Parts: sequence; C-alpha cells; structure tokens
Amino acid sequence: VAKNEELTNIVRVLGLRYGVDYSKPQERATLRYRKIMLMTDQDHDGHHIKALMMNFFHHFWPELLQSNNFFETFSTPIVKAIHPKLGLVPFYDLKTVEEYKKTLDPATLEGTTFKYYKGLGTSTREEGQEYFRDIDNHRSSFKWTEGTSELIDMLFRRDRTQERKDWLYRETLGSKISNNRTVLCEDFLNNEVLEFSRANVIRSIPNIVDGMKPSQRKIMFACMKKNLYQKEMKVAQLSGYVSETTAYHHGENSIQNTITKMAQGFVGANNLPLLLPGGQFGTRLQGGEDHASARYLFTKLSPLVRKIFVPE
Repeated sequence: VAKNEELTNIVRVLGLRYGVDYSKPQERATLRYRKIMLMTDQDHDGHHIKALMMNFFHHFWPELLQSNNFFETFSTPIVKAIHPKLGLVPFYDLKTVEEYKKTLDPATLEGTTFKYYKGLGTSTREEGQEYFRDIDNHRSSFKWTEGTSELIDMLFRRDRTQERKDWLYRETLGSKISNNRTVLCEDFLNNEVLEFSRANVIRSIPNIVDGMKPSQRKIMFACMKKNLYQKEMKVAQLSGYVSETTAYHHGENSIQNTITKMAQGFVGANNLPLLLPGGQFGTRLQGGEDHASARYLFTKLSPLVRKIFVPE
C-alpha cells in the first residue's frame, strides 16, 4: 500500500493516520475533509475502483465506512441516446440501454444515435457544468449494512476463491447506483461489482468455442473485414480500424499490444499465430516485451486463417 501513489496521496490529502480509531469524535475532527467522493468511470472498471477503495478503507478504517456519511460516489451517464423527436435520454448502465433498444421500432432505432461515454474525459465542458449544477441527482452515498464486512472479506481474501466462484453464479438484481441517493454497500457489491467480475472473466479467459478473448476476436473480425490476406497494414493503423469497426472502448495501446502478441512466432508465444509479423515483434529471451513500437510494425492475416475460419 505504501508504494501505491494514488492511495498514498488520498491518505495524505485527507490527513488519515494508520492505527487511529476515527469513531471517536475528537479523532474524526482531525481529518481535513468530512467525506470522500469517488468520481470514476461508469463502466465495469469504474465500479471495480470503487470496490477497491471500499476494501482499502474497510481494512484500515472500517469505522469511516460504517458511519454512512463518509463514502460517496458521483455517477454520470455511460450512454446517451439522441433522437430528433425523442430528444436526449441518458443511461447509467448498459443493460438499460439494451432494454431501451427493444422498445423502439426499427425506424426509430435506426434514427437514434447512441453515444458511449468511456469515461469522464468524454464529457464536454457544458455537460460537466450540467452535472455539477444538478449534483444532488448525480451523487449517491454508500450505506453500511450488517453483511457488508463479510461480503468484502469474501471478495478480496485470497483463500476464499471457491466462494467467489459460487458467487459469480448468483443472480443480479440490476444496477443500484443509477440516480439513487442511497446505495447499500451489499447491493453495490452484489450487482455492479458482480457484473465487473463476470466481465473480467469473459475478457481474461479464452472462449472454448474459438480459443479467443473478446479483444482478439475483434481484431480478427477487423482484419477479415479489411481483407488483410495479402496486403500488410501498420499495427498502429490497424488498432484504430479495430476501434472504429468493433466498438472497442479501451485504449489503443491495449489493442496494439494484443495485435503484437497475436503475431509473435517464437516458441511459447502462440501455438498457431493468426497474424504474421512484419518487423521486430519481440524475442523469446524477453517474452516478447522487446518488440518495436506499433508505428514501426506491420502485420497481415496468416494463411492458416482461411483453413481454421472457413468463409461461409
């Protein structure tokens, strides 16, 4: 914890001291601020950050979480639907977006623009001012309940992995943060954090159907659509094309690294490289980390692709 710059800065700014019991009024009065507001992205990773912060305070200063007026979150729309006649409709979780789409007739759906807000940086100055003018409808406070401590312990203790696996199968009740003034910690952990955990499993473990993760599948789709069977394409340009055609919402550095790894051919990298390397894609000596920058690298589809993924 001491080596984490963000946590160290939070402790310093708030004036927190390790080992101090802040349930005592005289100790609570020594804090520079009365509460902390988490302004993270509205996606799964943003919810994970909230959970990590919750675990951090639960470990060192659980009395602050239990006070029910110390931990707050600031929520912003993750998607906005814009239609000439229906106007603007904000959404705070992706499930609600899909449900909304089902209520629209084909003509209305085609005429509706859905803008995805990856993070706070996507919002314009005017939108930011609008959020803060209406701050009471965007802030939520976390409320401690009896089972919160046990749930946090289960989610973050290394020796409770089987319980977490069982927890992943439980049914979610839907988002609890969207425009709710008070959010139970248990509800947040059993819904938003559960959705993050499931999404993390999907993007981290290759699918049994094709042996790919979602990011790799999007790269293959983009390469096939671009017809990169003969002509090479610069990795830096390909990453932009993947983002454009597959709704890839993460950073281009991440997709560039994935493309690079998919084209590495040294022993231990890939059983069947689906992309061919054009340039210095790294060596076995450093596990591929010594590859050149994406702006220097070129790649194209391997001839094996047509045999594995037969066009139909």
